[in-house]
Amino acid sequence: MTRASRRAQATCNAAMLTYSSMALRASKEQLLAHVEADIVGNILLLYISSSQVPQETVCPSMKIQALPLDFPHVHMFLLQPADLHPVQSVFFSAGPQNLEKNLALVQSITEVGCAIQAVGNFGSFDPVLQHKLLLILQNLMRKTLWDFPASSLHLKVILALEQWSKLKISFSRKEICSLLSDCCQSILPLPSADEQMEEIGNAEVALLQLQSLHMATKALGRLMAVLLKTKPTTVVFVDIVHVLWLRLSSDNPWERKRALQVYAQLLADCRDGVTFQVSKDAHRVPLLPGTTGAWKGSSAQLCTGFRVPQHYGVAPLPSPGLSGARVGDARGRWGRLQPLFFLSPMQTRCAYVPFGSLAGLLGPLTYDPVTSSRQLAATCLSSLLHIQAKATNRVFETDDPASWCEGLSNQIAASQQLQTSVKIGKIVCKNFPKEQATDFMMAIKETFRRARGRRVRAAGNWMITFVKICGKDILPDVPGVLSILHTCTWSMLQTSFMYFVHDAVLILARYHEELTTDVIIQKFVPMDRNTLELWRTLGKDSIGICVLRRLSEKLKRVGDDSSEPSSSSRRLEDHQPSPESLTVACAISEVVSVQAEKGVQSLLPSLLPGLLLQVSEALGEEMLFAPLSPWRGLSEDQRREDNVRRPFCETLMSVLSKCTQKNWLTPSWMQKMSAMLESPHTHAEGMCLLTRVLVRAQLISQELIESFSQWLDCPSANLQLTAMAFFAELMNDPPIEGRNVLKILRVFTEKAQHRSSTIRQMAVRALGNAVSSVPMEVRKHRRPVVQVLQQSLADIACPEVVAESMVALAEFVRVLQAVNLGSAFEAIARSTKMFFESVSEPNSFCRWSEKWGVGRGLHAPRGWPLLAECLLWPRYPADKRVSGLQELEYLRYSAFRLYSVLASSASIKRSFFAGEVAETWVSLLLHLRDPDFAVASMCKITFSLCAPFMGLSRVQEIIDLSKRLGANELQYEVCSHLARYAPAMLDRLHTIARRGCLENGQRLHTSAVEILDDILARRRRRN
Repeated sequence: MTRASRRAQATCNAAMLTYSSMALRASKEQLLAHVEADIVGNILLLYISSSQVPQETVCPSMKIQALPLDFPHVHMFLLQPADLHPVQSVFFSAGPQNLEKNLALVQSITEVGCAIQAVGNFGSFDPVLQHKLLLILQNLMRKTLWDFPASSLHLKVILALEQWSKLKISFSRKEICSLLSDCCQSILPLPSADEQMEEIGNAEVALLQLQSLHMATKALGRLMAVLLKTKPTTVVFVDIVHVLWLRLSSDNPWERKRALQVYAQLLADCRDGVTFQVSKDAHRVPLLPGTTGAWKGSSAQLCTGFRVPQHYGVAPLPSPGLSGARVGDARGRWGRLQPLFFLSPMQTRCAYVPFGSLAGLLGPLTYDPVTSSRQLAATCLSSLLHIQAKATNRVFETDDPASWCEGLSNQIAASQQLQTSVKIGKIVCKNFPKEQATDFMMAIKETFRRARGRRVRAAGNWMITFVKICGKDILPDVPGVLSILHTCTWSMLQTSFMYFVHDAVLILARYHEELTTDVIIQKFVPMDRNTLELWRTLGKDSIGICVLRRLSEKLKRVGDDSSEPSSSSRRLEDHQPSPESLTVACAISEVVSVQAEKGVQSLLPSLLPGLLLQVSEALGEEMLFAPLSPWRGLSEDQRREDNVRRPFCETLMSVLSKCTQKNWLTPSWMQKMSAMLESPHTHAEGMCLLTRVLVRAQLISQELIESFSQWLDCPSANLQLTAMAFFAELMNDPPIEGRNVLKILRVFTEKAQHRSSTIRQMAVRALGNAVSSVPMEVRKHRRPVVQVLQQSLADIACPEVVAESMVALAEFVRVLQAVNLGSAFEAIARSTKMFFESVSEPNSFCRWSEKWGVGRGLHAPRGWPLLAECLLWPRYPADKRVSGLQELEYLRYSAFRLYSVLASSASIKRSFFAGEVAETWVSLLLHLRDPDFAVASMCKITFSLCAPFMGLSRVQEIIDLSKRLGANELQYEVCSHLARYAPAMLDRLHTIARRGCLENGQRLHTSAVEILDDILARRRRRN
């Protein structure tokens, strides 16, 4: 720039200041007559003339000269809105070389504002020109870089904005937010003092710059206060706070400090000089940052039910005609968007201050690393408390937080600083508006999400203090607070402070145990590590037993809601447990793991049925027709990795291990029991094993019995089976009164006719166990019991039911003896012998069915031909046997066992039983070499007991031989004995061998014929 140019620019600057000085000294009449065109217009014209831009290119409509004040046509200079666009381009291009010119312009505008304020007639100044002047100042602030001596320009611009704001200019919310945002962006994020000292290098210059920055920060606070006094509504207050929110939560400590200085100045001015008025939209005001930005674009579509304005700084309003319930639902759809302030009717009638959000924001700052920031935060909280007390017409009775600033100084230890911060938190919480609990927690969550170190620790302590003091009184907000706490579990930046979230939930649970438990189940999903630790935290506390009781009730209620009558068309895949039931089961497991044995035992009558209910319903109908056998093992393919029943079984095992804590219940037994319960093929046997454990551990209570008794008549067949398995095993040693025993016996006889083969089998087993445990009661009802067991022998489609019936009859005969059975003894004996050859061809079963089924009015089920097909299966090694062969082996074993008991009880039926043995002794002799060892052993016992009925002399020799010889030797010695003492019986053996069938028409299995031929061949070789 040349010397002449500098002189011309200095002249223009002096002229601009001259015009503004004349405005300060003009009378009211002169000022009002010439301020717009002659004074402001000439100031702008001089500014443009000094920009070294050709005037024709600046504004073609402004081709006039500077005129004296008394010129009669100065109104021609009044700028129109269209004329200011090129003028703004000049201002916006102003750089550091135009600093003096810009300072002169800002000083002139400020002085003109002071002159207008002095005369007091604000309405006479053109509002369009007012807004244009403010726009010029705002853009000077936005476009000018902060660098010495440019800092003085920012200060003067803020002072000019403060001055013109006093003229009661009608700003919109958008304009206020835009203006303050630009001011904050220009001042607050600037480098720290140390960085500025290092960059400038000159200490004196840096000091001047810092002083200017401090004055600008103070002036910005006053500007906000002036804007609020000009329009004292709660909406404007919230908008101003919204502008400062991101600065107060910044990661830069110097930016937080400057924001606190601005905020302290604002609250100090509002404390005594502002009385809030209720505006039309005071019932719904956003505060937290990110809300207004979220309203723009596609995210606004998430808020169904709201009309969303597409401009900055205005909260969404509810659509006309929207019900209260729909409003709440629409609010819930905001997701992670920042919440809206839904005010109560009391709040809409009085001035509303967002105390909760501001307290949650400022509280953690009382433990900020910077000393001045801590003290400024305490000062802000003090002013906020006084504003809140004034707005609600209450007296502020507690200590003033500002009095604790000394305890936040740098000379105090960090631990004591934290204690002082907590004390301030207690003061704030005692004056806390309970309806703003959710707003407070949202602000705390933002600190967890963005901050680290000291601020997070302070936020956690403030949160704990809040829930301790206010938790009892915030019942309506508990679900919202817990939802926010759940968000903290995955959004917290520093997870080492997660224990604060757990402790807060625990305190709420102490006040509202049922509600808190229900909300955690719904909200805290999936069950990650933090959620599991939360349940353990609840379990360790004194309310742990109450939480466990609530969980057990919840699990039972979920099961009752999903329990429906089983349908034959329903498949196993249809029985999937609900996510809620899985969540409750995992929660129970975690709570039980930290509970005492006595507490878990007290809740066993509700925990055990609830878990078994979920397992049973998830198994589907497959369990209703799964054949049961004590020889059946659990194959590896039955334990699928995706087994949906496993969580319930594992939880059940944890409950059981906590209740017993005995050495005899080893982990391997627990694993085996869990595997049996979760498989539809072995669930009933697993339930019997579980009942044995409960009986041995003395955990059977009357409440538990009553719970399972209710399942006997429930619509679900799965639950009936589980209950039947429980009582079938319990009848071995029933802790039940005689009257209840009779009632249960009647239930057993009814269930023996159930459509489910497994339930029929359990019913028959229960009757057999009841004979030995309560013989007197069974003796009174022996006729219906015997009749049911005899009918079960005709269930040839289900060999397991037949085998179980024979085992039960064996106990019945052993206890009651033949004298108490009458003619039933003979019928049982005739039926039993027909099962000795359960591995022969199907023709023998057909003839047996015709003789003992249809002939006696007992109709075999339609599925019995399937059993005949199973009889033709080849013999497999023991480690590869399929279920059908195992069932038939068990069937033969049960038949020989029952026949042995009949033989030992046949003293008064000797003649009849001797005739029966005359028909069966060949089968008994052959099965001494049965492929299954257990069957052969039982046959050997039966043969020795039947020997006295064979009509032989020297019977004792045969009995003695059966005790000391093996099967092969015993068969040979019996044939030798027959050759010497009963040759006719030996001839019968030769005849049977030639025919390949017994005398009653039953065909022998091929292996049996081979055994018989081998016996006779050996006999011939010996001779």
